[in-house]
Amino acid sequence: MYGYWDEMQRYANRRLNYYEAPAVSHGYRTIEIPYKLMWHNLIEPGMLNKRSVHNSSRDCLCFVVGPYFHYVDPFYDDEEFFSYKKRIGRNLTVFPVHSVAAGNVEYDTEEFVGAVLEEAKNYDSITVCAYYTNHNSKTVELFKANGAKIVSAGYSSDTSFVKRLKTIILLADAVVTNGLGSHINHALSVDRPVKIISQHIRMFTPYENSVLRNVHNSKLIQQTVLETDGYHITREILDAYEPATGFTQTKTKEELGAIFDLSKRIIQNCGYLRSKQIDGIRQAYRDLQFASSHEEKLQFRLMREALPIDYDDYIRKQR
Repeated sequence: MYGYWDEMQRYANRRLNYYEAPAVSHGYRTIEIPYKLMWHNLIEPGMLNKRSVHNSSRDCLCFVVGPYFHYVDPFYDDEEFFSYKKRIGRNLTVFPVHSVAAGNVEYDTEEFVGAVLEEAKNYDSITVCAYYTNHNSKTVELFKANGAKIVSAGYSSDTSFVKRLKTIILLADAVVTNGLGSHINHALSVDRPVKIISQHIRMFTPYENSVLRNVHNSKLIQQTVLETDGYHITREILDAYEPATGFTQTKTKEELGAIFDLSKRIIQNCGYLRSKQIDGIRQAYRDLQFASSHEEKLQFRLMREALPIDYDDYIRKQR
């Protein structure tokens, strides 16, 4: 989804098959939630979900790699980027709360658009990043009627999605939104200030989903730190978003490459059977404890960081 996996492999100069590599979690959640693991080998941006992952499985590798944008090349090259930026000038980019596969959202559209237009008085242009299913929504139509440029990162399964999204955010001088989401984490990771216009957001789903309700309606710390008068990035904001975004957790090309190499080693250990992945993880852990080469020592360090603190005691009890 979104192209995260492809961009990380490109950055690390690796070309693994899907089943050989870690699963890249969407990651940017605003609350810690219980996990039901389908994979025991995950990449996450921040530390927020690591405890939940290990509560689900003590053998799960949870590699924390920091903001995904760090590994992504923009969609435009430098010449195209600066040419486009010159045309739009000082830009305010808008991320309206969007619908999801599980249901729709509802909020006061006219109130939101009016508030954004007021915010945009000190900018040369307004760009609205529309979710692909919301391109003909009332919100988008109202923005369009007021001269805003409508763009989209595309469909979530498009591997160029994250490349487009990074370019859209880099072209912004500031970001405004009316709801929490990964767009905030992405913007902060490339030093674009974010302001939230607080509104009552109603989420309609075909089933009970307390997580979605909590994300959009609770006064969580991630929201309150963005309820400011101006556009700036403060230590308070960075501290609030560190657990989910992992600003301090970025990996080098060598480290990210070692994560992919380790993942391939594990799946080879278990004969390419996902059902035997835990056996492959335990085997790799035992083997790499006695590593002598630089590459294998690096793999073991990263593996140790990705496992629970008490994994040594745990694995001894499994023998």
